[in-house]
Amino acid sequence: MKSSDAILMTGCDKLHNATAILSDLRNDGLSVFDRFTAGREDTLWYYGELARALSTRAPTAQAKRLAETVESLRSETGRLMTGG
Repeated sequence: MKSSDAILMTGCDKLHNATAILSDLRNDGLSVFDRFTAGREDTLWYYGELARALSTRAPTAQAKRLAETVESLRSETGRLMTGG
């Protein structure tokens, strides 16, 4: 089981990564997912599961921000896919 410090570091890293993906998605469009071997759906799933796990294990403001960022990723992806 990870220590509280390890969970905090993991959460910080994943929040930073998700925020960078969201920024790139807004700037570059759906092609941002081309850089991930897992592809769009699995990348969104992965970050969603990380957000859920972090919120369950350490329900902090950081976990909330990660969940909000993942929701923004999903929303922006959907908007771009439908041309909205």
